[in-house]
Amino acid sequence: VLSALKVRSVFNALEKTRSGEEIRKLIQGNESRDVVIDLIAAENHLPKFIANRVYVMMEKQLSGTGKPPDRDA
Repeated sequence: VLSALKVRSVFNALEKTRSGEEIRKLIQGNESRDVVIDLIAAENHLPKFIANRVYVMMEKQLSGTGKPPDRDA
């Protein structure tokens, strides 16, 4: 139930944003982060601490600070 409320509040905030900068700030916020981590954990049947690591790796990839994953391993 708590996750559903978090998702709803994030989507409501997204609907109210007016600029790309506002969207970027919202996505990088803690509430959005929690929603994404909960979703990763639930959809992939992972503990939250592993979903958090996945999120951090994904964030690094999207920001360009992480190197691409080794697909041969």
